[in-house]
Amino acid sequence: MTLQPGERIYNPHEQVYLVCTEGGHYILQTLDNLFFYFGEVPDTNTEVPLQRIENVLGHFLHFTRTPDGTLTDISATGGTRVHLHYDNPLGRLTDIKRVVNNEAVETLTQYRYDEHGQLSTVINRNGDTVRSFSYADGLMVTHSNALGLGCHYRWQTLGDKPRVVEHWTSDGEHYHFRYDLDSRTSWATDVLGRELEVRYNADHRVVASRDYGGERYAIELDEHGNMVGLTLPDGNRLQFKYDEFSRLLEETDPLGRKTTYEYHHLTTLVTQVSYPDGSTWRARYDDKGNLLAEFDALGQMTEYLNSDDGLPHRIIDATYKSKYLWWNTLAQVERYQDCSGKSTYYRYDERQHLVAVTDALNQTTTLARKPDGEVLRISHPDGTTESFTYNVYGQVLSHTNGKGQTTRLMRTARGLPSSRQDAKGQRVRYEYDKAQRLTALFNENNATYSFAYDSSSTPIPLLPPDWFRWAEPHSFVIPRHSRLSVSQARPASPVVT
Repeated sequence: MTLQPGERIYNPHEQVYLVCTEGGHYILQTLDNLFFYFGEVPDTNTEVPLQRIENVLGHFLHFTRTPDGTLTDISATGGTRVHLHYDNPLGRLTDIKRVVNNEAVETLTQYRYDEHGQLSTVINRNGDTVRSFSYADGLMVTHSNALGLGCHYRWQTLGDKPRVVEHWTSDGEHYHFRYDLDSRTSWATDVLGRELEVRYNADHRVVASRDYGGERYAIELDEHGNMVGLTLPDGNRLQFKYDEFSRLLEETDPLGRKTTYEYHHLTTLVTQVSYPDGSTWRARYDDKGNLLAEFDALGQMTEYLNSDDGLPHRIIDATYKSKYLWWNTLAQVERYQDCSGKSTYYRYDERQHLVAVTDALNQTTTLARKPDGEVLRISHPDGTTESFTYNVYGQVLSHTNGKGQTTRLMRTARGLPSSRQDAKGQRVRYEYDKAQRLTALFNENNATYSFAYDSSSTPIPLLPPDWFRWAEPHSFVIPRHSRLSVSQARPASPVVT
C-alpha cells in the first residue's frame, strides 16, 4: 500500500495508524503513541527493516544494521546497548553481548547450531545450558531442558504444511492432535483420554471451544475481530461494545449490568470507568499521556507531579501528604521519601540489579547476585546473612537463614517441587499425576493429603487428615451429586480427599 506524504490510515484490527510523513518516511503509530519508524519505503515491494521504536517522551530502541540488513546493535535510552555476533558459517546469531563504552563486557546469551544451521543449544547469562534441540527433515522433534525434561514431537503433512499430530514428554504428558482444515476445527486428546475442541474463523481467531470437562464457550466477533459476545457454558452471555478505534466502551454482564469506559483523546488511556453500582473511577492525563491525577469512587484525589521523562517525582494523596521519588537514567528508583520525610536509598550494580537498600536509620542491607540476577546472599544490618542456591532456571533449591538453618527443595525435571526438607530434617513430599497435577502431599508427620480433580481439572474439596477423629461417632449424608470423596489407605494413616 502506498500513501501520499502527510497521509495516514487507521487499522482497527491492530489498533495502529500507518503514517507517511511529509518527508515520505513510513511510521506505524499505536493509540498509545508508540512509533515504529521504517524510513523510506521503495516502490519495489521489498521488505524494509524496522529502524527505531520511540514513544512520545523520547524513550527509544534504535536498531543498527549492516548495508545488507543484518542487525548488529540495539541501543536504548540511558546508554544501554547490546551487540549481536554472527560467528557461524551460515550466518546464524551466536552471541548477544552487553556493551559499555564501545567495549563488549559481558555475554548475555549464546546460541549454538547443528551442521544444517538449526538451533541446537541455548546458553544463558550464567553460562548454563538451558535448552537443547534436535531435528528430523528440518522439523524440531525433541526439545530438552537442563533439568532432564524431554519433549518430543511427531509431525504429519496436512494441507501442504507440516503440523504436530503427537506430543509427549519424559514425565508422562501425552497429547494427540487432529485437524479438520475445511471446517477450521482442531482437537487435542491428553494422556487421561480427555478431549478438547477449538474452532476458528477464516482469520484464525477462536470462535468456539469445548474444554476437557465438556464446557462449551462461543465467541462472537465483529468485522474488526473484537469480541462482542461471549456465551458461557451455562448459557449466560457477556456483551461488549467498541468505538471506531476498537476501544472497549461498554461491557454488559448476564444480569444486564453495565460497565462503561471513557478515554483520553484518541488514546487507550482510560479517563473514566463507570460501574453498575453508580460509582466511578476517573483519571486525568497531560498531552503526553502522563497520569496527572486519579479519583476513586469516593471522589478522593491522588495527584502525580512528573518530570520531563514522564516519571513521577512527587505523589500527593487524598490527605495532602506527599511522597517523593528520585530516579536514575534507567528509570530505577534511587531514593524514596515517605510522607514523614524519611528516606530509603537504593543502589544498583553495573547489570542494573538492586544490590543495596539503606533505610531511614542509615542501616544498609546488601544483596549479592549471580549474573542473571538470582540473589545468592542477603547481608542484614545486624550482621546476619541469608544465602540461596538455585537450579539453572533460577528456581530456589535451598535457603539458609541468619541462624544457619537450611531449608532444601528438590524439584522435578519440570521444576515442580518434589520435596521440601527443613533444618530439622523433616520432609514434605509432593506427587503429581501424568497431567502434572498435585495428587498427594505427605507432611512432616507422615499424614497424607490426597487431591482429586474433576474432568476440567478443578480441585475436588478435601478434608484434613484428622477428620476421622471427630467424624467417626457421627453419620453424614452426602448428596448424590457431591464431588466430595473420602478414602483411607490404612487405619493408622487415613487418606482423605
